[in-house]
Amino acid sequence: MKKLVYLFPAVIALGFAGCSDDAATADTEADTEDGTTDATDPTVTPTEPTASGSSSTTDPTIDPDTGGSDGSTTDAPGCDEDDQCTDETVEADCGANFECVACLCVPDGDAPLCPDGWGGGEYADCGSGEECGGELESVCVGGSNDASACLFLGCEDTCDCPAPPKGFEDLGRCEDQFGPGGMLDDINDCFLDCSGGESCPDNMFCDGGVCFVGEDPGAIPEYGDCLNEVGTCEDMGQCLSDGESFGACATNGCADASDCSMAPDTGDAEPTCTDLPDDGGSICTLGCSDGETCPDGMICVSLALGGADIGSHCMWPPVEAPEVGFDDCANNPEAVCLDGEVCVSDDAADPATAVCAQAGCTDPTTDCREVPPGGDAVAACAEIDDTSPGEECVVDCSGAEMCPTGMTCAAAGYCTWEDAGLALSEDFLPGVLPGGWLAIDVDGLPVAAQVAYISDAWVVSETVTPANPAVYSTSFYDPAGTSDDWLVTPAIALSATSVLSWDGMAPDMNFPDGYEVYVADATDLDLMDFVMNGDPTAFLAANTPVLTIAAEETMLTTRTLSAAAGEPLEGLVGSDVRVLWRNNSTDQFVLVLDNISVTP
Repeated sequence: MKKLVYLFPAVIALGFAGCSDDAATADTEADTEDGTTDATDPTVTPTEPTASGSSSTTDPTIDPDTGGSDGSTTDAPGCDEDDQCTDETVEADCGANFECVACLCVPDGDAPLCPDGWGGGEYADCGSGEECGGELESVCVGGSNDASACLFLGCEDTCDCPAPPKGFEDLGRCEDQFGPGGMLDDINDCFLDCSGGESCPDNMFCDGGVCFVGEDPGAIPEYGDCLNEVGTCEDMGQCLSDGESFGACATNGCADASDCSMAPDTGDAEPTCTDLPDDGGSICTLGCSDGETCPDGMICVSLALGGADIGSHCMWPPVEAPEVGFDDCANNPEAVCLDGEVCVSDDAADPATAVCAQAGCTDPTTDCREVPPGGDAVAACAEIDDTSPGEECVVDCSGAEMCPTGMTCAAAGYCTWEDAGLALSEDFLPGVLPGGWLAIDVDGLPVAAQVAYISDAWVVSETVTPANPAVYSTSFYDPAGTSDDWLVTPAIALSATSVLSWDGMAPDMNFPDGYEVYVADATDLDLMDFVMNGDPTAFLAANTPVLTIAAEETMLTTRTLSAAAGEPLEGLVGSDVRVLWRNNSTDQFVLVLDNISVTP
């Protein structure tokens, strides 16, 4: 399954191999071949070693030219019987007051880890532009909360790496960071290892077993509902979701369940650290594979990624959003009022206002639709329309309550919309593509199952914009392909003061759709042929986009184009035009447009 993840910060999930003995340099076969006592013999009382690694009662020191360490962990699981020591046999092999460092006996930290010095470079804040430096090739990898880490490639032992901050020398590593099959397979990397729970230097924190420069973001709270509340996981983790039937926030880069947030108070599902396939790292979720009960409001969903089963996890199902009423019929020439509503525009003090009001109101708590967001005015019953019997649902501002965003309080004491004189205003609240608008599917490709609700080139939906219908397109096809989907407005009169405005969003930051915008004379023959026959070849040959967005933002972002002198639309002033949005993305996810308007 692809594109389950959206609305999350850029993170490189790092996998780490265990300590190996590749850097160990001592050969202790001489312990038996040169006639000296083998310190592993349990019948012999061990004494301090010589530089060669054999037992000696005369020289308790280590020659720094031969007894130096590569600085890898004192817990040396890669050491074997041919090395000087292992962590388990350090006392027998090395003697008192010694430790085993990279399979070598070293006196309790008295000897420097790298007698000949460290390699060049610095574990710097490369995410803020600081240079990693050094002779080794370096890359800047990103972690949680905009943190960064310098990763140095191609080391042979830890002493080829930059010197760790003072007091943290034992965190230095030279290992294959990404492990077998990874993107940097068979290339050793320099990094600061905290996978065993070690503390990182000041101004650094442990993320996925590596010390990153930056502020520790902490664990993600409460496994939030990112399906119904877009943006819930920002700066905290990622959203596991199919975009339609389930979703939940998950933490990136856990080592085990202890790295995960505590479970909510309800249910008995426990935090779990799950490995993702194809070197995708690991995530914290609430596991329910063994029949555990999910927290209130969540359901147990079996997940598969890339064809691999990753078990069952607690997810949030879609919440049916209430219908929002009281829409703007002052600026929309189309019939935007919902069933049972009438367009009320009889305010004598300001006749240039109107609002959709629901007829037959007796109890606002049961008869009225949801009030638009913003403000503190609530629904009430009032008789404001003489053309229908009884009272209507209105948003009451008679007591100086604040009206919803964009509305104004009429003299009669209800919230209404002022006529802004817009040449075009569309927010897609009816739930269907308005009359006069066109959706043209040029590519004709079949969409992937996860976005099956996008059944045409552009459809009105609120799947990733709960309670806010907008127009959606997709480039997520099965098999993968390139979108060529067009959204076309009705003809609009354009003047020198006109401004075209819309909100755009690509909710999955890992798969962000981009698009092109065209504005053309509505009587242009190539455009007319395209609109009638669905073939844009001639139109594209004669027109260039007035705006190209390579990858739209993850939250609704306002875009504008002006017809003023020197602006993109200047050449079309005085014409009736059509505006065309073209999703031309390849194998991304979903593109959302909303709040499209043109001032006169």
